[in-house]
This record gives sequence, C-alpha cells and structure tokens, in this order.
Amino acid sequence: MGTWGPAAWDNDSAADWFADMFEETGLADFVQRALEQDPEDSPDEIRAAAHVLVALGRTYIWPVDQLDDHLKLAIARLETIKAMYSEESPDFEHTIDDELASLRAALGAN
Repeated sequence: MGTWGPAAWDNDSAADWFADMFEETGLADFVQRALEQDPEDSPDEIRAAAHVLVALGRTYIWPVDQLDDHLKLAIARLETIKAMYSEESPDFEHTIDDELASLRAALGAN
C-alpha cells in the first residue's frame, strides 16, 4: 500500500477505508438529500450537510464521482442561506464565509 502525503487520508489503506465507509453508510447520498432541500425550509440541515463536506469533501475521502457536484451544490445553498440571514448577524456571515472558502478551496483542488 502506498502513502503519498502526511494527512490521515493520504494513503491507500485510508482511501479504501473511506470508500468502504461511504458505500456501507450511504453518507454521500444522505448529504445530497439534505443539500437538495429548500433553503427557506431547512437552512440548519443544509448547513449541517455542508459542514460534512467542509470536513470530508476532498479527494481520497468523498466518492470521486459525486465530489464536485456536491461541493457546487453546497456552495450554492450556503450562498443562498447567507443572503437570507446576513443582516441578522455579522458572526453568522463570517462563519458562512469561512465555510464557503473551505468548500471553494476543496472544489479548486479537484
């Protein structure tokens, strides 16, 4: 098995483990269903799903055939939620900006 970097996912064994985990749990599909909800009705669930992508949305972890689409969907949904609530709290806006930056960086790395 090969290791190509220092991160916990930068090796063949971990990549295989993540693939098995996603297959057995259906996590990527669960996240997608949350992201497809209406931001007006489910902003908290969408943000939770987007956070899963902030944490795990990278090559060798997330299913490669879904990664870019899920990242793009999370970015679009968070932008909508940010626009809906940005006037209510500057802290909220800054937190979403950080999440968006992470998602965009992950998308750019693919």
